[in-house]
Amino acid sequence: MAVILKKKVSPKNATAMVVDRIVALRKEIEAISPQQKEYDKLVKDLRTQAMEQDPDQIVAFEGTDVNLIFGEAAHTRAVKDMLAAKKALGNEVFFKVAKITLGDLDKYLTPEELGELVEEGRGARKIDFVEK
Repeated sequence: MAVILKKKVSPKNATAMVVDRIVALRKEIEAISPQQKEYDKLVKDLRTQAMEQDPDQIVAFEGTDVNLIFGEAAHTRAVKDMLAAKKALGNEVFFKVAKITLGDLDKYLTPEELGELVEEGRGARKIDFVEK
C-alpha cells in the first residue's frame, strides 16, 4: 500500500494560485476577443436575414460542411397601455410591480430632484491587472 503525502497549501499560496489562474484566463479571453466580435457580427447579420422570414418557420443557412439553423422566432410580450395596466391593477399593486430605471429618472429630473429620490451607495470593485 502506498502512502500519499499531501502538501499543505497556505492561504497566501492558495490566493496566489487563484490570482495566477484568473490572469491566465483573462489573457486567453483577450486573445479571442477579436474573433468573438467577428462571430457576433456574422451571427447578427444572419439572424437579421432569418428574422425577415416567416417567424413560425425554421431558417437554415447552408455552409460547406455545416448548416446553421435558426429556430422559430420567440414569442414576446409587452405592456400596450401603461395607464390601463395601472387602472386594472390599482395603485397599491401597480407601485409594487412597476419598474423605473435610473436612466429614465436622469433624463427627466434635475440633479436637485434626483437628490431627493435616489439613494447612492457603493457597488462592486473594478478589477485591474498590474504586472510585477
